Amino acid sequence: MAQLEDYFDRQSDLPNEVCRNLRLMRELDDKIMQGMQKIELLQKQYEANKKENIKKEITKQYNDNINIAKEKLVLADKIYQTCDKAVLELDEGLKKFEDNIKNSLAPDHKKRFQLLSKYQKERRKKINQEIEQSKEIFQTGAGQSEPMYCFCVRPSFGAMIMCDNQSCKREWFHIECVKLDDYPEENEKWFCSKECRREAKNRAKK
Repeated sequence: MAQLEDYFDRQSDLPNEVCRNLRLMRELDDKIMQGMQKIELLQKQYEANKKENIKKEITKQYNDNINIAKEKLVLADKIYQTCDKAVLELDEGLKKFEDNIKNSLAPDHKKRFQLLSKYQKERRKKINQEIEQSKEIFQTGAGQSEPMYCFCVRPSFGAMIMCDNQSCKREWFHIECVKLDDYPEENEKWFCSKECRREAKNRAKK
């Protein structure tokens, strides 16, 4: 167990590092938006005056935006590489851990090992899911100012389900966050909480 504990200690800062880089990406998004607004204003000025210095300023602003976009790509790659390295280290550590236990187990301890092995595989699966969610966040442009949903207060990505309470504050939920294996039947209503279910029933009675 010491090997795994060491691994989790080393990776304890991983979520904070990912969030920190996502915040930096959002700040870069804001800079790009400000740059685009400046370019639109300069273009209007150039159309009216045709001054060479305005044209140079437009070109400079375009180049600035391109450089900021490159910074975003570097951050995204850094996050991916960090998460990917963590998963590879986990896989390698678990394999060594399981091999060591297999080699040292007495016959009457096999059942205990099987339970422990199952726990570690579930832990690995959970971490892999978190990494995949991070990838989906990048692909759906989480660096932009998007609305937040679900109990986890994150943007929309992956499979999601809507609460059937029309006044639900969160509205949409990630399937894995509400522990659903699949969507409900077509005519079956789904509520995110007892409160939402009760509120919907009270509204239907009125």
